[in-house]
Amino acid sequence: MILQLEDVFITMASEHAIQVKRQHTSSAGDSSLVCIVHYDRCRDTELRHLSSEQFRSICNAVEIRQVQNVPGTRLDVICRSIPSEFDDSVHGCHRWCFKNFTNVSRLSVPTVSTERSATRVTRPMVHSMLMRFKHLGKLLIQ
Repeated sequence: MILQLEDVFITMASEHAIQVKRQHTSSAGDSSLVCIVHYDRCRDTELRHLSSEQFRSICNAVEIRQVQNVPGTRLDVICRSIPSEFDDSVHGCHRWCFKNFTNVSRLSVPTVSTERSATRVTRPMVHSMLMRFKHLGKLLIQ
């Protein structure tokens, strides 16, 4: 990865200029990164490193997308390609791909009907259900 510092001068209200260093990243020398949420229609060329927090955001988006009924919002192909273990030296992402994949704010989480009232399923509940299914699968295999 090539880091380039750029001098930026900012004039404050008191008319005193201060110098700020901005850091720019370039993927020119870093061809080892792979966009883990890549869209075919992505036009970005710069791959960025992911943080563990960004990887968790992607995993949360997978949980929400996989409970959707419409294939266009489920994005099964992308969800299946996301690794289960995070490796910051290999896993990266285009900014556009990350923003589009993790934008699940418009997606609804299914509700579970009870006799008394409809209860909204929260993200932690979805996660615990997925963990139960994963555990059940291990028990069935043994």
